[in-house]
Amino acid sequence: SRALLEFTRPVGVHAPCWSSRALLEYKNRTLQHSYRRAHNQSMQNESCPICTAHQQIEPLQEGEHWILRLAESAKNCPGYLYLEPRAHIESFAQISPPAWTEFGSMMQSGMQTIQQNWNPRKIYVAVISEAVPHIHFHLVPRHTDESKGFDYLRSALEGRLPARE
Repeated sequence: SRALLEFTRPVGVHAPCWSSRALLEYKNRTLQHSYRRAHNQSMQNESCPICTAHQQIEPLQEGEHWILRLAESAKNCPGYLYLEPRAHIESFAQISPPAWTEFGSMMQSGMQTIQQNWNPRKIYVAVISEAVPHIHFHLVPRHTDESKGFDYLRSALEGRLPARE
C-alpha cells in the first residue's frame, strides 16, 4: 500500500512509488543493517564518534569487516566517502587478514561509486586517524583544478572547500 511505501522509504528519497523488488531489497538491506548493528555493538567503543555513527547511519555498503559511508554534508565535497572498519580498531596491526582481503574490494567499490556518481577529476585517499582514534580512510574527490594535492586535501578534511555551483 502507499502508506507502507511512505513509511519504508529512506529519508531524502521522494519517488512516488517503489517496485516490489526494490522495496524487498531495501527491507532486506535494512534488516541486515539492524542485525549487524546489534551483533557488532560488542566490538564498539561508546566514546568513539565513528562507532557511534555506525549505529546511527545507513551505510552505502557493508561488508563483514568494513563500512562504506558518505561523509557529513558539512565537508562541502560531493562524493566524499569514509571506509571504516566495522569494529573499533585503532592500529593497522589490529586488522585481521580476512579484513585486509575484504578491504580491497570495498575500496574498489568506493572508488567506482565516486567515479560513477560524481565524475571527479581526481580521487585522493588519506588515512590519518589522529583526531578520532579509529582507523578510517577518507576517499576525497577533487572536482576542480583550483586547488590540488595537500592543499585541497587539507581543505576537504577540515570542511573548508568553497561551495560548488
